[in-house]
Amino acid sequence: MTKGKSVYLTSSSSGASWSSSDNSVATVTNYGLVTTKKAGKAVVYCKTSYGWASCLLDVKGAEAVKFTYANPNSAPKNSTVTFVAITDKSRSAVKFDITIGSKKYTVKATEKSESGNNYIWKGKKKLTESGKYKVVAYSQHNGTWSKSVGSYGKAFVTKVTSNTETSCEERHASNSVINFISNYEGLLSNAMFDPLTSFPCLTVGYGRVIYSGDSFYNGMTKSEAMAYLVDSVETDGYVTKVNNFLLGNRIKFNQRQFDALVTLVYNCGTGILSNDSDIINMFVNHSYPSSNSNPTKVKTSAKVSMKKSASDSAANVKTISKGATLKLASASIYSKKYYKVIDSKGAVGYINYKYLNVTSYNKKGTRDLKNVFIKDFISNIFCYHHAGGSCYAGLLYRRIDECEMYYYGDYTRDGEKNKNNFYYRCVYHNPSFGCG
Repeated sequence: MTKGKSVYLTSSSSGASWSSSDNSVATVTNYGLVTTKKAGKAVVYCKTSYGWASCLLDVKGAEAVKFTYANPNSAPKNSTVTFVAITDKSRSAVKFDITIGSKKYTVKATEKSESGNNYIWKGKKKLTESGKYKVVAYSQHNGTWSKSVGSYGKAFVTKVTSNTETSCEERHASNSVINFISNYEGLLSNAMFDPLTSFPCLTVGYGRVIYSGDSFYNGMTKSEAMAYLVDSVETDGYVTKVNNFLLGNRIKFNQRQFDALVTLVYNCGTGILSNDSDIINMFVNHSYPSSNSNPTKVKTSAKVSMKKSASDSAANVKTISKGATLKLASASIYSKKYYKVIDSKGAVGYINYKYLNVTSYNKKGTRDLKNVFIKDFISNIFCYHHAGGSCYAGLLYRRIDECEMYYYGDYTRDGEKNKNNFYYRCVYHNPSFGCG
């Protein structure tokens, strides 16, 4: 291990007591959290009713670089990207080696600022080629350049510049969703046990889960926590899972839809896209376009007015009776709540989605997340508001915000306002719990 890092150790037996042979090298808490203090060797002991176990720690000097990342995390082509490295204060300079394909660039850090016991180094470069760049940061100490585990990062440049344009190509989390996640998770500088998990694990930074055997920086600053978050989102499988799911099923998507799924799996786990058959079915089989010739069909849940345009104040085309079967003229949503429909006599107008239930989906054409019916999204996603068998308002508010991100490109954390008046009731534990 390197100086300044912590590691979480666990025992297979309960009632364990922990101790260190040299607290000047490494300390250990009564629950097995080891923190290294200086270079040297120390033995960590674990005592249970079954006997003793020990672990030898060989602590090296501080890492050359603690963290490396790019800002923005997903950049448009021909934009200037800032490369960021975090080091301790013993380092005198930083440089970044940036590689894409056979091309390699070196960028010197020209900005340095203090954050606690760290320096934050920044260098900038305009990236003119789309794709994934490998980034390696080197720091200088006593005239020697070196790298470490924290030196490795990446930059991603996308071909698509619009948040609303859909395409079937790899994407990465935007700065907007990374900030959204940090807002919801909240900063936890020192690792603590998460009371909502079904097994003992620690949480640190912006929701980073620490398992037995994981090493990490404890007592982190806001800058370190943000670097950890970028690394977690990008390398702990969240971005990869969403990309693999969408690309593997040949589904078109835009940045805001991708971001909504990233924050969903960050909060609920990646298994949601591999184990939940309702969600998989919704995105894979219910994302085809709808048209007059190949329509998705809906049925009205109440007597309702068909509007001339997608507005509450628009003139009525006609009144549609309860239980009437209609065709979706388009799977797109208008003015945040209206769908364009066609009745059995060919009349065309707009009806609020709250009065429509899908009875059959078109299964021809190109899959596209913009075609997912909003009422189905609410039904399948909002049910992820439980923890430990209880309903949590905070989790429901997060699902509301993710829905607003997905459909409207709204990254504001204000789900408690339910400003789009989404309607939902819990169908598993508490029918009185919900929104709208």
